[in-house]
Amino acid sequence: MKLKTYTLAAFKAHALAQWPKEAVGIINGTGDYVELENTSEDPENAFEADSVELDGAIAVLHTHTKDQRAASFTDMQQQAAMGIPWGIACCGQFGVGNVYWLGSPEVETLEGREFFHGIHDCYSIIRDYYSTKLGIALPDFPRSDHWWHDKDANYYARFYRDAGFKRIQPEDAEVNDVLLMRVGPTQSINHGAILVENNMVLHHLVNRISSREPAGRWLEKVELVLRYRG
Repeated sequence: MKLKTYTLAAFKAHALAQWPKEAVGIINGTGDYVELENTSEDPENAFEADSVELDGAIAVLHTHTKDQRAASFTDMQQQAAMGIPWGIACCGQFGVGNVYWLGSPEVETLEGREFFHGIHDCYSIIRDYYSTKLGIALPDFPRSDHWWHDKDANYYARFYRDAGFKRIQPEDAEVNDVLLMRVGPTQSINHGAILVENNMVLHHLVNRISSREPAGRWLEKVELVLRYRG
């Protein structure tokens, strides 16, 4: 979602004025930023706003002030419930970072994206690839940052059927199939990639830029190969 220059400037000014508290506001029907009061009992780690003030919003904006480059489980849950885009920016004492959008239908690029868990991560790129390349809308699933250290989370194994995928044999893998793997220290399958043309994978590793890479070295990490069946 693209903001007007003055709207973005107003949000960033509000964010800096509120630091170290999280700032929250809305984009109204005319595209202007409207400041809201953060009424949370723990405003440095969360935000709450009067539901009446949220009426008529076309988007919600808020900051994370602990350098948390991730949409929280609650962020994802509440954005889905509201059904409008949520923008999140990291804010420090002297500056405000880029705004990353939850629930925005606009996909600017698949390669070269900065990592922001819950918005630009390995499942996000699968969703965006299927949307832009195949016209298939995959569901999103609220997820906490670093969920792969919790053996009970196991999001990929638990939810791939709900997203419309079925397991296939590795030797049957084709372009557009999804490869699920274990990467680094983890309690469960924690990474997904798409098999694309020329024996490459498209994926987004933690704290890396999304990219295409030769599939070879990733295949040894694969535990499940999935095909979309709807």
